[in-house]
Amino acid sequence: MKYMGSKRSMLLGGLGDVLERELVDCDRFFDMFTGSGSVAHHVAENYPVKVIATDLQQYAATLARAVIKRDKPLSFEEWVPTWIASAIARAERDPNAIAFANLQNRLALDKLPKQAERARQLSAASSSDFVRAYGGWYYSPWQALLLNSLREEANPDAAWFDVAVAAVVQAASRCVAAPGHTAQPFKPDTRAAPFLLEAWQRDIVAQVTVSASALCERHAVKKGSAYPADANAVARKLKKGDVAFLDPPYSSVHYSRFYHVLESIARGSVGDVSGTGRYPEPHLRPSSDYSIPTRSEAAIVELLDRIAAANATAIITFPLAETSNRLSGARIAELAKSNFRVVKTHVLSRFSTLGGDHKHRGARQDSEELIITLKPLQI
Repeated sequence: MKYMGSKRSMLLGGLGDVLERELVDCDRFFDMFTGSGSVAHHVAENYPVKVIATDLQQYAATLARAVIKRDKPLSFEEWVPTWIASAIARAERDPNAIAFANLQNRLALDKLPKQAERARQLSAASSSDFVRAYGGWYYSPWQALLLNSLREEANPDAAWFDVAVAAVVQAASRCVAAPGHTAQPFKPDTRAAPFLLEAWQRDIVAQVTVSASALCERHAVKKGSAYPADANAVARKLKKGDVAFLDPPYSSVHYSRFYHVLESIARGSVGDVSGTGRYPEPHLRPSSDYSIPTRSEAAIVELLDRIAAANATAIITFPLAETSNRLSGARIAELAKSNFRVVKTHVLSRFSTLGGDHKHRGARQDSEELIITLKPLQI
């Protein structure tokens, strides 16, 4: 998945060692800004510790839950082929299916501006809110119809529901026609046209199948849970012996702007959208004090105070230098000194600029990050 601040590389470059050390006597592990779920998955799959993963956005909880709530694999053959077949059949029954498929088969770079206009016209008349919102923009109409059908055919009562939805979310992320997550789609009448065409021609069914197969095999050593929640509220549930992992936002732009398409898939509904970014209404876009420069420091201080009051351990990852929300790893470490014994580890990381233009900034940049381990003063 395209995800800013992903910890996958850091797990191999220092974070994994810190976790190994701190999980020895851990009762519960809280991943309180779980995002793509990479840290929650790593801990759940490798340690006999209950993992609780939370995030403001529902799609993040879904991604984490697809792995950490099970302690055994799922059988791919028992449900994936049937689910995908029923989704394809659902798409093919759609009144617009033939028009969508015909357009899909004729996509060509020299005709793309007119085809994109036609794609938006066709999508606007769809009975599916997902197709109306994103067809002709982030996805071709046929891709959008398939994504919607796969989500609709996922049975909420089935043991495989979270894996199915997570597979659709992952496939949607890999196929999206956008330079930086889902903030703005590629435009068909610019130099981005080849990237739009490439994205619209990606095979949704193949991508979902790959994700579902991989997720079926993964599971926790000990069953955990994941749900949408504010980190500062979750901190009230901490106890002595718990380890809290914190990877708070470093951007002054709310993360919901970059993942609203994935959130719509996780929720199973979209609602009204507007603008070229196809953003949903404000009340459907979670906001965080961590992404508001005038509130970010108060938010982290409150969180640290609650962890200290619980006599729990915390592991924080954050860029060393000041970021756009006015926080820095150095400042967080300084704020923690009054309540914790602080151990700092410096690592090099790569972070997303949310769609670099390769002229003024690259899509990903090197950054020096701190891994800050906070041990309670009272043991």
